[in-house]
This record gives sequence, C-alpha cells and structure tokens, in this order.
Amino acid sequence: MQSFAPVQLKELVPAALNPEADINAVLSGLKKYSDSADTVVAVYVNRRVRLALDAIVVPALRVAEVWLFGALSEDARRWFLIGDLLREKAFHEFTYPT
Repeated sequence: MQSFAPVQLKELVPAALNPEADINAVLSGLKKYSDSADTVVAVYVNRRVRLALDAIVVPALRVAEVWLFGALSEDARRWFLIGDLLREKAFHEFTYPT
C-alpha cells in the first residue's frame, strides 16, 4: 500500500551556528502549522547531542506526525530515527548503505 503526504523538513542546527538552539524550541516552532493536519514533520538533529526522550516536550500540534533523525557515527553510517513523537517516542537505529 502506498500513501503520500506533504513533508516539512526542519533542523536542529549545529552548535557552532546557534549554541542556544534545542530540540524543544524547534518543536515549539511547529505550532505555526495550524492547518497542516496531513503534514509529516521530520527534524534533522544536526549536532552531537544526547537526547533524553522523557525531556522532549511536544506541544499540541496540528500535524500528522513528528519524527527526529540524525547520524549516530562520525562517518554517517549509523543513523537514528525517533518517532512518531505525537504517539510514542520509539528509538530506531539503522545503518546507511555505502
């Protein structure tokens, strides 16, 4: 079965660009999508950071799904995927094919 949905990409920028940025601020910024009930949001975690799943605060949003993803290794061979944050905060790890 195939399904199609609009995807909105966001980024937790590297600390060198904005050391004050955090994942909760990025998620809070999604509140502006007030009429996007079918949109899937994917947030690229583009920095070395330890994400405490219980510390991630997802505000009330009008989007379909929210996912986090990023590299686990410096060579970008190991990646993580967390989501859907609106329903559960499940952590998945995968290897990117080379």
